[in-house]
Amino acid sequence: DEFGVLLEDLDDADEARTVADRVLAAVQAPLHIDGVEAHVGASIGVAVGKSAGDRARLLHAADQAMYEAKRAGAGAVRVVTL
Repeated sequence: DEFGVLLEDLDDADEARTVADRVLAAVQAPLHIDGVEAHVGASIGVAVGKSAGDRARLLHAADQAMYEAKRAGAGAVRVVTL
């Protein structure tokens, strides 16, 4: 499955990376279901840009970054700046 998060008014790619790391930590936290511990892996792609009017370009870049993160292995985050 894939999901997206739109964050406006971030200062820079470092701030976006911090948010991505926090999302990754939350997703990877162990789940306890009926006494069984389950783990979920995730790969995150992030695109940072100043042009809110070009959401399609940002979404495409984030999608490409996600596939780069998947190739790097579970738990990877890739950030691109447009």
